[in-house]
Amino acid sequence: MLHTFSSLTVLQMGPSSLFMLTGQIPYTQLIVPALLVAGWFVGCAVMVYVIFS
Repeated sequence: MLHTFSSLTVLQMGPSSLFMLTGQIPYTQLIVPALLVAGWFVGCAVMVYVIFS
């Protein structure tokens, strides 16, 4: 059964379906949120430094 499931089918379904198949979020989807959170903290730190210096 598993051999009939081709990689082309996975590509047609997209990354959200790949999450349902594997049960895990690929680490590449976590890079953007992690960078946004890191940038938010750095931006807050810079603003606090500029305002209170």
